[in-house]
Parts: sequence; structure tokens; C-alpha cells
Amino acid sequence: MRVLGYADAYLGFLTGAQVRADASARVCDVGCGTGAFAEGWAAIYGPSADITLVEPSAPMLARAQAALTRRGLSPTTQQAGLSDFTPDQPFDHLLLAHVIE
Repeated sequence: MRVLGYADAYLGFLTGAQVRADASARVCDVGCGTGAFAEGWAAIYGPSADITLVEPSAPMLARAQAALTRRGLSPTTQQAGLSDFTPDQPFDHLLLAHVIE
């Protein structure tokens, strides 16, 4: 993932935002893949965010969870596609990259 430059692009996108997010926000990365977008969020806002990873592929979800765990987070995971995921509470921020292509 890093070879393709996505991690740097996500960091650039998140740091270029006009409004800073609350570090303890509830965040959902839909179609998280390897977790690079959520990992970028964690790099900027720290490990206090409540991050949920949603991904239909079990191996990718495990990889994303491991990446965030290495950063000191304990993300909630949900193996589901975009149309199958029904959260029990609203999120403050949604991260979606390459989900609808």
C-alpha cells in the first residue's frame, strides 16, 4: 500500500482539512482494506479515537486491525459490505476511499 502512495495521499488529505476533528471522535472506515486511511487518521489525531473498521474481506479486515493495533488503537471490526453494515450509533466521521468504483 505504501508503495502506491495511498498512505501519503491520505495523510495529505487529512492534514489539509479546513476543520480539525475532535481527537475522541467516533470514526468509521468503510471498505477499509488494509486500514491505510484509518491509520492516517490515527497518525494525525492519536489513539484516542473510537475507530470502527468495516470490510467485506476477512483477510483485509484482519490486516487493517493489525495495522491499527500497532499504532496503539483497539478498533472495532465488522465484516460487512457497504450495503450490509448497520451501525448501532451514528459516527462523527466516515472515511471512504475506493469504495464505489
